[in-house]
Amino acid sequence: MPRRTARRLELARKRKSDRLGNEIDVIVCGEFEDEVELEAYKAHELYQESIRQ
Repeated sequence: MPRRTARRLELARKRKSDRLGNEIDVIVCGEFEDEVELEAYKAHELYQESIRQ
């Protein structure tokens, strides 16, 4: 079975202040071929650890 990965993944620090809140420090934008790839990404242990932090 082929390994599922993102077609594109970008990470960036948030640069703008938001008048509604500033809780988010890092922004992740990803493109996935389908829902299966997205769910595999979200289930990965490193992703899970990053959202815990």
